[in-house]
Amino acid sequence: MRRKRSIEPSASLLAEDHKDHDRYLEERVRTAAADALLRLEAAASAELSFYRAHHRNRLNWWLHACAVPVEWTSWLILVRLVAWWLPYVLQSWIALLVLAATRSMVLAGAQIPLAALSDCAVRVCGVCGGAHVLAAAAICWLVSWMVQVGIGHWLVERNQPGMATSLTALSVLLSVSMAWDSRAERVRDEGKRA
Repeated sequence: MRRKRSIEPSASLLAEDHKDHDRYLEERVRTAAADALLRLEAAASAELSFYRAHHRNRLNWWLHACAVPVEWTSWLILVRLVAWWLPYVLQSWIALLVLAATRSMVLAGAQIPLAALSDCAVRVCGVCGGAHVLAAAAICWLVSWMVQVGIGHWLVERNQPGMATSLTALSVLLSVSMAWDSRAERVRDEGKRA
């Protein structure tokens, strides 16, 4: 009697097939991640170029480098009122985004102290009562806007803020790092010319 040959693949062939499939999936994930990072870097670079085009005057750059973090911290104060840990989580996520977009450890690391600043502001103003915290956040936000738009754009540069024509989620999330990066790039460029 003849024996039937098995059409089932052997265990070693199945294992090799799974390894090939796993390598294929790993390569696809690496490629997709690399593509996403390249797209993020390109988008961040475009946002920074747009930002620089609307902040050409040195005084306006300095005003924004100081006022944008104040504006951002005023929002973090409101987030801090929801939960003490929320600004730290948000700023950690933004730090990772900044690191991926700019590859700058300095700009990424500078995000966490903003969460600590909002925490301190809530603790200091909270001693006087909850309404004082909201008032402090509103005053910080209003003053930072008056400095950026009123003084920086209208009086110094005599132009409209860039966000009047184009506002994206990425530009909002990267606003502090763009203000600091733009100023740093400008100072470096001026130092090379001198």
